[in-house]
Amino acid sequence: MNINNFINKDKKLLNHGHHGGEIYNSSLKSSHQVLDFSTNINPLFTHDLIKQSYMDSIYEISKYPDTYSTDLRRELVNYFQNKITIKNLIVSAGSMDLISIFCDTFVNLNDEVIIYQPTFSEYTWAVQKNKGKIINVYRKPEDNFQINSDSVIEEMTSKSKIIFICNPNNPNGLLENPRDLIKIIKIASEKDILIFLDEAFIDFCGESNSLVSNISSYNNLFISRTFTKFFGIPGLRIGFGVSSPEIIDLMNRFQNLWPVNSIAQNIAIKMLRSSALIKETLKLISEEYRFLLNELNQIPGLKIYPSQTNYILLNLESTGFSAPELKIKLLKEGILIRDCSNFEGLDNYFIRINIKTRDLNKKFIASLKEIMRSENKI
Repeated sequence: MNINNFINKDKKLLNHGHHGGEIYNSSLKSSHQVLDFSTNINPLFTHDLIKQSYMDSIYEISKYPDTYSTDLRRELVNYFQNKITIKNLIVSAGSMDLISIFCDTFVNLNDEVIIYQPTFSEYTWAVQKNKGKIINVYRKPEDNFQINSDSVIEEMTSKSKIIFICNPNNPNGLLENPRDLIKIIKIASEKDILIFLDEAFIDFCGESNSLVSNISSYNNLFISRTFTKFFGIPGLRIGFGVSSPEIIDLMNRFQNLWPVNSIAQNIAIKMLRSSALIKETLKLISEEYRFLLNELNQIPGLKIYPSQTNYILLNLESTGFSAPELKIKLLKEGILIRDCSNFEGLDNYFIRINIKTRDLNKKFIASLKEIMRSENKI
């Protein structure tokens, strides 16, 4: 039997992109020995909170979880100070699940979808899965990869159906101007274009920069959020989307039953109540960003792109290293970085690093500078 006869050629071409967090790769050292600077995860992981929440949930494992995560949605309403309702919310197995459900719901054969590159590669996968037509538009490095509202509006045509925007964008971490985003959303609404706004990293910038609380003003906007990055629980796979009740209702029809397990729902509720963790994280990231910026600026030829998140995009071209070369050298020191050469619109001189605690950041900087010295780069 030729199994290839059971799948059409378009489906065979589907492929996920490469991402950070390759600690399970067999070519690496033990995952416990590698300092992972490749993933954008909050380093202030709260083991005690996780353990207690797990124990509180253990008796629920023998029951099906709540398909609609009702208690968590109620907690989210409280978190956003009642500026949204439970009808504005959908809970999912991470933001990747939301991207997939959104495209399953709204993308049909040959629908034109605009994606602002470089950005998270899974938007492309989800659109291609539903046979949509991708229009790539590129952010400019000379503008620090920030989008211009006028240029976005110029790309809108009568054939445009959806626009994907990541804010703050991955991999550069720069926050978009809220007024520019609102301008884009309003004009897109007039042209019957949906906006998928990925706010996976907005927590690091403060909720005042999110559009969640204003969702009732926009009938064409879907906002994706996650507990993966800021709350540091990627292994539990939980996120949520915010939109109009009409959009949420349609997406619910395309979501699997029981998408989020009971433990993840319970831990997410506890995370939303952990005001001390939220405050401590914002303080840590602000302080460590300044520390890393000062240290990185001491390395000649290193181009540093401004960020308002927990990661920094760097260009190595003037240092004489390529991203793959530096990744290999740092890995020998037990440090994993994100080679960004597979991002659409970036070449093999871009890397991304995560901001961690001071002692770990010092280890990274010391290893990086030693590698540069050994190659007579500094």
